[in-house]
Amino acid sequence: RNEGTINLTAQSTLVSESRSYKIFRLGIADADSTSLAFATGIDGAEGPNTITNTFTGSITVSSNASATATGVAADIGAAGASASTTSNAHSTGIKSGSGEDTIINQGILNVKAISSTYAGSGDLSLIGLSFGASITEAVADGIVAGDGKDVVTNSGTITVGAVQDNDHPMA
Repeated sequence: RNEGTINLTAQSTLVSESRSYKIFRLGIADADSTSLAFATGIDGAEGPNTITNTFTGSITVSSNASATATGVAADIGAAGASASTTSNAHSTGIKSGSGEDTIINQGILNVKAISSTYAGSGDLSLIGLSFGASITEAVADGIVAGDGKDVVTNSGTITVGAVQDNDHPMA
């Protein structure tokens, strides 16, 4: 039972860099990074649960994940550079696990997930190859009920938004 205020933020930021400088040899640079941020306001876990966020209750959940990878190779001969990033942010206001659950929201849920990535690579050589790849995912859920016969009642306010790579939120 929540009658107060829950403010929760999870943040993960990762920067990965790789550089290679060679003369008359093979120059290779590889940079990979993965950033994960998960946040849940109230988690009922497994088994039967009764979760209540009263009209005076306010839950604000935010997760931010950003990943940056840069690979640079330079060689008079052959060079290769690659960079890849993965960024996942997942926020949930109220969730329960398996079992017969009752979830009642009479208060305010503000749930936001932000995920951004950047991958860049480059090479300077007579023969060269360069790759860059990035994957981003932002998931925001107001109320998630697990397996079982669940009853979910909302008479409050739920605002949910997910932002991927600086796009506009969905809600």
